[in-house]
Amino acid sequence: MIQMRNVAPGIELQIYDGLSDTVISKVIDGEVDIGLVDRPMGNSALTYHDLVHDQVGLVCRSDDPLAQIKRPDWTVFATRPFISMAVGSSVRNLIDAAFLQAHLSIKPLYEPAFLATVGALVATHAGITALPKLAAQGLQQEGIIWRPLHNPTIIRSSGCILRSDREPQPAIAVLLDLLKKAV
Repeated sequence: MIQMRNVAPGIELQIYDGLSDTVISKVIDGEVDIGLVDRPMGNSALTYHDLVHDQVGLVCRSDDPLAQIKRPDWTVFATRPFISMAVGSSVRNLIDAAFLQAHLSIKPLYEPAFLATVGALVATHAGITALPKLAAQGLQQEGIIWRPLHNPTIIRSSGCILRSDREPQPAIAVLLDLLKKAV
């Protein structure tokens, strides 16, 4: 964002934080010009610009026996309390789809909307979770580890969305270019 202020000092940049469904709605409704989200599923009202990819993995305490498994599969969630992101989050949609692919029916014990809450619950022995690697790195909790899940391997794609029926304003084009260079 500092680069954006340096390149276009007269442009006011506001950041709104929200779950993917909210961000997508705000872009479609024209309330915001650009959104940063995981790849939305088939929405002709949006243009998606891919920025980054990361794998989904198991997140647990480092003293949990699961931490010793270098490549766990999705069945680890069948017998353990599962902490999920809230309904409406892109991570939740991704994890629910992974459970379907793995032929598992997993009911979350807790469904917080905020990543920090997920991390705190894992840190306090409340359960385990599945998160993309970049999200897990954002937890900043002592004693929590991430291990790549397989069978299936799930890769998250994240990027920018814009309304497809509008040409981006010059400032948005600059921001999009800066974001692409940053990753």
